[in-house]
Amino acid sequence: MIKRFCEQRKIVMLLHFTRLENLPGILDEGLVCRKDLDARPQNQRPWFCDRWRRRWYHRASCLSISFPNSRMFFRYQAKAPSAKWVVLKIKPRVLWELDCAFCSKNAWSNEMRRLGVSDIKRLKTYESFVRLFGDGSSRYPLNQQAEVLVFNRIEFPDYIEWVYFRTHEERVHWRSANSRFSEVPTSVEPKFFAYRH
Repeated sequence: MIKRFCEQRKIVMLLHFTRLENLPGILDEGLVCRKDLDARPQNQRPWFCDRWRRRWYHRASCLSISFPNSRMFFRYQAKAPSAKWVVLKIKPRVLWELDCAFCSKNAWSNEMRRLGVSDIKRLKTYESFVRLFGDGSSRYPLNQQAEVLVFNRIEFPDYIEWVYFRTHEERVHWRSANSRFSEVPTSVEPKFFAYRH
């Protein structure tokens, strides 16, 4: 049913932003949940946007639907203006093939933070997914901070299909320095790095 809904709404991508230095590890291993990354030695962990996560969603990776969570992304970019970022395009079949929970708000919002492990089941339903969008025909959730929590590893190229860079220079430099990833499709898409009102 989720697949049919996505076809009707023309939902063709999920998105995940991350620091550029995390990209090689993601392409090698996929998006790995925070719990598993925290178990690694300090020098083998990627750069994290948030310092810690609540117990019920530290086993998940966070994705946005159709457009990055620009409010959060813009804030992280402003806090580290010299950092470089990428946005990963992820196939929408994650929504019906993997173990997902659908949050109508940012998973770190007060409402979501009050949820316990037992509440997760009701966030994994078709009804919970549809509520993200409301009536109409938009492919964008009503709340731009709505999130999909994915409780599986999300690997390239099975699910991760594209990497977007902010500038042509950043893309060219990264590709020249990472020739072993020459098969990875990349392009420049500045709109994903800007604030969406």
